[in-house]
Amino acid sequence: MRQIPIKMPLTSSVIAVIVVTACLCAGLLQAATPSDCAGAELELDAETAAAHPGLHSRLAPRLVGADPCARVRVVTAGGTLVVVVTLRDGRTALRKAADEEEVVDAVDALVTLPTAPVVTSGTTSSPPAPSSSSVTPPRHGRVATLPSTTERTRLEIGAAATMSLVGPPGFAEFGVLGLAQLHVTPYLFGIVVHFNPVGEPLDNNSMSARAMFGRRMHLAGLELDLLGGIGLWAMNIRGGLDEASPRRLHPRLVVSGRLSQDVDGPVRGYLAVDFAVGWPSGAGASVAFPSSSATLALGLAWRGQ
Repeated sequence: MRQIPIKMPLTSSVIAVIVVTACLCAGLLQAATPSDCAGAELELDAETAAAHPGLHSRLAPRLVGADPCARVRVVTAGGTLVVVVTLRDGRTALRKAADEEEVVDAVDALVTLPTAPVVTSGTTSSPPAPSSSSVTPPRHGRVATLPSTTERTRLEIGAAATMSLVGPPGFAEFGVLGLAQLHVTPYLFGIVVHFNPVGEPLDNNSMSARAMFGRRMHLAGLELDLLGGIGLWAMNIRGGLDEASPRRLHPRLVVSGRLSQDVDGPVRGYLAVDFAVGWPSGAGASVAFPSSSATLALGLAWRGQ
């Protein structure tokens, strides 16, 4: 009888299961052959090392003083970072992580898993031998039950110099902005205040405040923040020899993208572009309120550790 081959596509979930299973098996084999260990081992697979070039240098110091036979592996499976830790006694634990910060938190937690209690005696030089009924055989290869990734909240503040193109009628503005946001992994909640004291060719100045919400992504050594929100603009416009028009408030929808290098340390530079779209106002006036703007910002941001 002719056999009909059956083809099954490998989904990202299947790939993730295979990778994690392989890591667990490797840990069990290492635990099954105890030996003197020179120190904890740290290993990143090729995909993780390429996407997070600074991760190895961040994790290595955290293994100082850990179980010298511990083995820490960080792999990428199905687009998700997975931390696998195997200790001397064969206990293996894993945790998924959304970004580098969660990987660091996971390693801190897993390499300090509690070891067997040490029995001490204040009256004798050596502890009494346990009875056969009290001896519990070691459970090599058990997987610790741990919670999944934990949320971490950090404050981030920054400032930048800006150049904006505003229209219609179409003119340039130069100014500064300040931002403050909370990073609740991986989400962002923030406020941006933008002031443009210089505008050409019209003699004008403007100020805006925006409430933003978005998400942070990590892309090959870079951080990309994508945000959206709503803002309120106030502008003072002078049109030729006309008297100053009254200051107007004007709402706009805003989308923004910020790109920065994913490096160690609390301070990093960033480049941002945002677009604001509203609707014209001031019909019949000498100068109508602009309905849209595009802004380029270059600045520095500080984030809590």
